[in-house]
Amino acid sequence: MRIDGLLLLVTMIWGSTFLVTKYAIHFVGLFTYLGYNFGIGALTLALLFRRRLRHLTGSELRSGIILGLLLFSGYALQTLGLQFTITSKAGFITGLYIP
Repeated sequence: MRIDGLLLLVTMIWGSTFLVTKYAIHFVGLFTYLGYNFGIGALTLALLFRRRLRHLTGSELRSGIILGLLLFSGYALQTLGLQFTITSKAGFITGLYIP
């Protein structure tokens, strides 16, 4: 029962981020929001893993940049689509990757 409750809580938090994002991009703009979002995430991870970052090879750095750009593109397209549809549809379409 506890695990089901936690799963429900995680789902509610995940679903609420669509609503928060939809309202946030109205105030600061799409790419400003994504810049803050990815910037805070990058700084947090850089602080947590600063010792490992010193030992990165060129190919690892290049691969990370490519994957980061792909991830950013996915988020940018999803957030752009969120401007033109309702939050429940955006969440439903995003959740379709599970099946």
